[in-house]
Amino acid sequence: MKPRRADRVAEQLRQEIALLLLHEARDPAAAGVVVTRVRLTDDLQTARIHFVLEDPSRDRDAAEKALARSAGFLRAKLRERLSMRMVPTLHFHFDTGLEHERRVADLLGEIGREEKVRE
Repeated sequence: MKPRRADRVAEQLRQEIALLLLHEARDPAAAGVVVTRVRLTDDLQTARIHFVLEDPSRDRDAAEKALARSAGFLRAKLRERLSMRMVPTLHFHFDTGLEHERRVADLLGEIGREEKVRE
């Protein structure tokens, strides 16, 4: 099955935003952000960008606010780099999925250790 256009554009946005944050972000609170995925509406008007922090001890709320402040700058840069008639509105959200995965893995590890002790 062919990927939907929104999925292809979302992946392109993910790559470009990651590069922009790595090389051109001016706000130090936006540094160390890793873009994990981008969800784009079917009409390509709104992009929900999910991110995690390289350093988990950093304040995620400060990073989210810094990214929100950088949204206009990022859209302008995306407009220059991409051949899109209209660049979507960017909304940044901390990706809690990885935290949940780590927690489940930790719990499964604990269960495995407890079973070994019982044997």
